[in-house]
Amino acid sequence: MNERTPPSGVISVVVVDGAQAVRHDADWDAFVAGCRGDTYAQSSAYAAVKRASHETIRLEFRSGGEQIAGAQLQTRQLAGIGAIGYVAKGPLFASVTRPLATAVVDALVVEARRRRVRALVVQPVERDVVLDAALAARGFGPSPVNVATVGTIAVDLRRDEAALTKALRSALRRNIKKAEKGGVLVREGGRDELELFHRMHLDTASRNGFTPLSFERMSTEWDELAPRGFMRLFLTEIDGAPVSGATVTAFGDRVLFRSAGWFRSDASAALRPNDLLHWEIMRWAKAHGFAFYDFGGFDRDIAAGLLAGVEPPPEFRQTYSQFKLGYGGTPMVLPLSVWRLIPAPARPFQSAVKWAFETIPPAKRALERRHNG
Repeated sequence: MNERTPPSGVISVVVVDGAQAVRHDADWDAFVAGCRGDTYAQSSAYAAVKRASHETIRLEFRSGGEQIAGAQLQTRQLAGIGAIGYVAKGPLFASVTRPLATAVVDALVVEARRRRVRALVVQPVERDVVLDAALAARGFGPSPVNVATVGTIAVDLRRDEAALTKALRSALRRNIKKAEKGGVLVREGGRDELELFHRMHLDTASRNGFTPLSFERMSTEWDELAPRGFMRLFLTEIDGAPVSGATVTAFGDRVLFRSAGWFRSDASAALRPNDLLHWEIMRWAKAHGFAFYDFGGFDRDIAAGLLAGVEPPPEFRQTYSQFKLGYGGTPMVLPLSVWRLIPAPARPFQSAVKWAFETIPPAKRALERRHNG
């Protein structure tokens, strides 16, 4: 950890890196949790999860001893290119101003240059015109890859339970009652049941055609997050046998749906255990003081259409994400990533490099994997 010469109006800029950046930092995490939106990716817990594959550098802007802004930058090597830097769901501000936004963006670029980062990708947690302007003024433009979700559906839990129930689609309310009458139980699971849940997760991935999390990654997340209260596992049971489940992160103002698993059978499907599962997670989140249940990734164009009053196309009803529409949540269109090349000689070729990453599939997959791995 070291302090740099502060920009005008800021008392200090602290750079945290190496082992300190992946160590539990309650003060930093409290600042991150107090910012709006799904800010988990800016926490020290997230840095600890990624430490096997990424180097983390954190910039903390303080005034009068208080955190007023900051950003967690992660870097990883891309074969044949060099280090790529990512700021997912950041930078964050207690209160954003134009001078502060500019100072943070400038500090990120300087730090990326010091670390010999070839390209820096930034994806803010929510759209902010002041931050957008600061990024654009420093040469950031549309990125060939996103490093965080770009659309979601979030249920506002600040309503009473009667209002939450009324907001459910009528078919979903019937399914929840059917599950309850059929004896489906929802409970929390522990570390000793994580392998069981992972087998459920693999079954679900195979049926629905998505790439599953490895057990190693799921175990790392659990071991880093669960002891801090940031991760939970919920399981459904029928006649005492676990049949499905979900993991969530519980951070800041929201509980975020992460992974699903289900040993699907005709008998279990008839009892609709997963409809009850998400309802009970919502009730748990509300009881523990969280403001939102966030369903995570959702098609950005569909979300934009829903906000404009346009129903999803018929084929969307066959996708894995369609169930998220039934819980009375609000679609959200989240910011896309922006990026810039850091070495000055490469800057004139930024558009051409973006085109290459977008049109050469192996290059784009490599760029995505280097952040998401």
